[in-house]
Amino acid sequence: MGKTIILAIKTAFENLEDSPLQVFPKSVNGSKIGKEGRIRNLSDGGKYNMLRSMMQVFVKNSMEAVALYQKAFDAELLCAYPDGSGCYMHSELNAYGQILAVSEISEDVTIGNTMMFCFHLGEGHENQIQKAYEVLKEGASNDTPVGPCDYSPCQFKLIDKFGVCWCLFV
Repeated sequence: MGKTIILAIKTAFENLEDSPLQVFPKSVNGSKIGKEGRIRNLSDGGKYNMLRSMMQVFVKNSMEAVALYQKAFDAELLCAYPDGSGCYMHSELNAYGQILAVSEISEDVTIGNTMMFCFHLGEGHENQIQKAYEVLKEGASNDTPVGPCDYSPCQFKLIDKFGVCWCLFV
């Protein structure tokens, strides 16, 4: 299966000229390019640009995990919200320019069930949050419907029918 995925990615990048996606390199000959060094979608006119995406992991002993990830990735701790029991309700690390969010899980850890894909769309994108929820909720489990939470006035979380955990918020 790994070879199939690699082949699909290679094929997608070889055919970029025929795609609405364009890739701008982060560096050329070792020189950093900056903000242009991202994938940009040309077909939507920027209408659906999100503020960020992040890798979210849920672990036992989150403070220990954060320290380990800081050391492993030379990561900067961007924010941390202790939960009062010596753990993090939520924390974010800058790992090579990507956000690695680490949170304490209260349930027993099931290997393969500790990741969440988070899309932070930003204010003014409440309609996209609602649309995504309506599409993904069919057959979903652990559904938290669209509504306010501690960090956003509009958010939802669910595990879709394929087992992928999603959290979208403004």
